[in-house]
Amino acid sequence: MEKQRTKVRYQTICTRADRQTVVYGLQCMEACRDTWVPVDVIEDISTAPDNVLRMAERFTALELSPLHFRDAVLDQVSAL
Repeated sequence: MEKQRTKVRYQTICTRADRQTVVYGLQCMEACRDTWVPVDVIEDISTAPDNVLRMAERFTALELSPLHFRDAVLDQVSAL
């Protein structure tokens, strides 16, 4: 039996808040034909890249619905 391909994935992004501060966020992407299309993005989750990377990995592994993306991020940030 062929494994179903993932239809949603999350990846980290980084932006510069100011000259000295880099902040990390998440981008939610959905599969559309043979490419990934950005659905939603939260740019300023944390200054700690490891925390955001773990969120991306967890959300992707769980195939978190984009509908729950913002609530799940809020829950994760509240737990830190």
